[in-house]
Amino acid sequence: MNIYVDNSYTTCMDASEKVISILYDKLSFYQPGFKYSHLYKRGLWDGKTRLYSKKSNSFPTGLLPNVLKILNNLKIKYNLEDFREKPNNSIKLQKLRTLPKLRDYQEQALEIVKKKHRGIISLPMGTGKTRIALEIILQKKVPTLFITPTVNIALQTYKIFRDVLGRKNVGIIYGGKKEFNKNITIACIASLTKNKKLKNPVPKEFFDKISMIITDEAHHQQAKSYTQLNKTVFQDIYYRYGLSATYWREDGSDMELYGVLSDILIEMTCKEAIYREYLVKPKFYMIESKIENNQYDNYQQAYKDGIVLNGKRNQIIIDKAKKYQLKPTLVLVREIEHGEYLERYIPGSKLITGRASGKQNAKFIKEFEQGKHNPLIATTVIGEGSDIPSIEVIIMALGMKAESFHLQRVGRGLRLSPNTGKEGLIVIDVYDRDNSFLERHSKHRKKTYLKHLTDNVEII
Repeated sequence: MNIYVDNSYTTCMDASEKVISILYDKLSFYQPGFKYSHLYKRGLWDGKTRLYSKKSNSFPTGLLPNVLKILNNLKIKYNLEDFREKPNNSIKLQKLRTLPKLRDYQEQALEIVKKKHRGIISLPMGTGKTRIALEIILQKKVPTLFITPTVNIALQTYKIFRDVLGRKNVGIIYGGKKEFNKNITIACIASLTKNKKLKNPVPKEFFDKISMIITDEAHHQQAKSYTQLNKTVFQDIYYRYGLSATYWREDGSDMELYGVLSDILIEMTCKEAIYREYLVKPKFYMIESKIENNQYDNYQQAYKDGIVLNGKRNQIIIDKAKKYQLKPTLVLVREIEHGEYLERYIPGSKLITGRASGKQNAKFIKEFEQGKHNPLIATTVIGEGSDIPSIEVIIMALGMKAESFHLQRVGRGLRLSPNTGKEGLIVIDVYDRDNSFLERHSKHRKKTYLKHLTDNVEII
C-alpha cells in the first residue's frame, strides 16, 4: 500500500477492499438532525458525512495521523511519500512596538510550532491567542492569510496586526476593501468562499501566493466552507494553524476541521487558566423558575412561553439586574422580543442586536464601558471576539444548552481587567423546572459550568 501526501489531500494507492472499507467508516460522522431527513427515513442514506472518498481513494491530509494510527493498529504495511514542500522565509517583518512578555504557555506553544507545521492551539478565551498568532507570523516569515469567523473579529485583528507589523505589511478583505498585495491578510471566512452575492470574489492568484493560514476561533468556522476552500484553493498552503478557545462542534463535524488543519498541538483548560489566575474566578448561581403550563409538544413553543414570555422568570432577571446595577452587567438573550421586554423594565439598560450596524453596536459597547448604559442587554451579536473585560456580572437569560456557545458567552466576563480592578465574575442563570425541554437544557448548562469553569453551582 502506497500513501502519497499533499497539502490538502492524501491518496491511498493499492489499498485492499478491507482497508478502504475501514477508512470509509472511521473517517465519518453523523450529520446533526439526520434522523429527520427524508433520505434517512426512506433508507437511502445512513446519516453520515464521509471524508474518505472511494472514488479518488483520498482523504483530507489533516486526518493523516488518524489514518496512520488505524493502519499501525491493523499492522498493515505501507510506504509513505510526502510531496509537501516547506516554503522559504520570504518576507521581512519586525515589531513596530514593544509587546508584553510572553507567558510560559505561549512560549511553549511557539516552541511546538517550530517543529510542527500544522495543528490547533486550544486555549481559553482571554489568554492571548492573538498574541501567539503574531509571534507565529514573525517566526515563519511567509505570506499569511488570517481567517476569522466574523467581520467584527476581522476588523479587531486588522487593527492589532497593523499597529504591531505596520500598514505596509497588513491588509484586509472586507466589504469593498480588498487588499491582495500585502504580506499579511485578514479576512472573514464568508469573504473567501464562493458566494453569488459577492461582486468581486477573491481570485485564485491571491491564494497561490499564500504559504500559511491561521484560523481564529476555528470551532465556529463553517466546516463546509473550509472543506470547499481546502479542495479548491488551499492546495499550495503548507503551514496551517487553528486558534480556538473551544475546539469542537457538538454536531461532530469537528472532524472536517481537523481534516483541514490537523490535531491539537497544545491545550489548556478554562479551569487551569482560572487556577493560574490568567482569568478571574467566577461564581455561579442558578435561580429556580417554574413554567405555568408545562404541556408542550415542541421546544419552540416551550421556549416562547417558558422563557421569552414567562413573567415570573423575567421578573427574576429584572430584579437581579437592578441588584447589580452598580457593577458592569451583561444580560444575554436569544430573541430580540425578549431583549426589548427586559429593556423596557430595567432602568438604564441598553439593548444591542444584529439589527443595528456593527459600528453602532460598537458605540453602545464603548458607552457601556464608560458607564453610560448598565446593564447592557445583548442578543448573540455579543459573541466571539467581543472584548469587554470590565464585565463583573453576566445574567444568562436565554436558556438553551449549546456547550461551546455558553462557554464563549461566559468567557466575555472572565478576562482580567487591570484598569478597573475587577476581582471576579458573578454568573446568574435560571434553572427552569416543570418542562422537559427547558429543564433538560438547564441541567445541561449546569453540567457545562461544572465541567469547564467551576467546582460549584449554587441552586437558589
